[in-house]
Amino acid sequence: MTTTNISLIRLIDAMNERPIAFNRHYVSLGCGLSGAVMLSQIVYWSKRSSNDGWFYKTIEQWEEETGLTRYEQETARKKLRDLGFIVEQKKGVPCKVHFKLQQENLYKALIKLSSNSENNDEKDGENNDDSVCGNPANKFGEIQQTGLGESSKLDCGNPASSDAGIPQTNTESTQRVQQRSNKSTFSTDFEKFWNAYPSCKRKTKKLEASKTFEKHRQEFDLDFMLAILSEFCKSEQWINHAGDFIPAPQVWLNQRQWENDYWPKFFAQNQNLQKQNQSSAAQQPERIQPQRVGYGQGLV
Repeated sequence: MTTTNISLIRLIDAMNERPIAFNRHYVSLGCGLSGAVMLSQIVYWSKRSSNDGWFYKTIEQWEEETGLTRYEQETARKKLRDLGFIVEQKKGVPCKVHFKLQQENLYKALIKLSSNSENNDEKDGENNDDSVCGNPANKFGEIQQTGLGESSKLDCGNPASSDAGIPQTNTESTQRVQQRSNKSTFSTDFEKFWNAYPSCKRKTKKLEASKTFEKHRQEFDLDFMLAILSEFCKSEQWINHAGDFIPAPQVWLNQRQWENDYWPKFFAQNQNLQKQNQSSAAQQPERIQPQRVGYGQGLV
């Protein structure tokens, strides 16, 4: 065997040392190819985490493991967050993105996918046209059915409704849908959150955001969470770039920003600083205002 062949074999062996498993079913869940690759790795690392399923990886580490570029990673992460399969948190100094798998949501989606596949297989196995003997199921099956005249009368001779037989217009359908949607009510707490959230391209789907808010409602203090949201609204990343980096409200909620250890320390430091400023102002001696004296007059 030549030296060149030996070098090639060693190269191939080195490339095969760290293969990654890829679950094809994740593509069918709407993750896309890059999302399915990343989700497969998240499932792998979540099972090996000692921090309640949380783990962190840098962009460079993701690229080394999966080959996904920074843009592909961001696209995949957004899809997985929107589908509710993962949650993210920023922790530590320097700040690192931590990931956690939402196992229950993933399992439910896989079970639903499996049920749909079984139903489709059952439908494909049915004989829709001919019976086993080869004769049509109905002797009139091959005869094209003629159209029947519309009638608003029942057997009793009375019309079923004054509107029967009148085709419904799109406007009427739209109005009824709007009336049903207007019946949706939102909690007072959610309205406070929704009004405090800045306007951006992704601030849509209020009903979906409300469901996400109520799902997490027992996990945070509303005033504390709104104070955190206020600080995000002041950040350069949210203010600049015409709000392109502001996530959808439901995505921000799923990221559980209120669980970051940074915020209690941040507000505590600001509170202490305010107390120090107030104390310093109280301790300053009162300035004596000199009394003006007119020319040729003395102090009384």
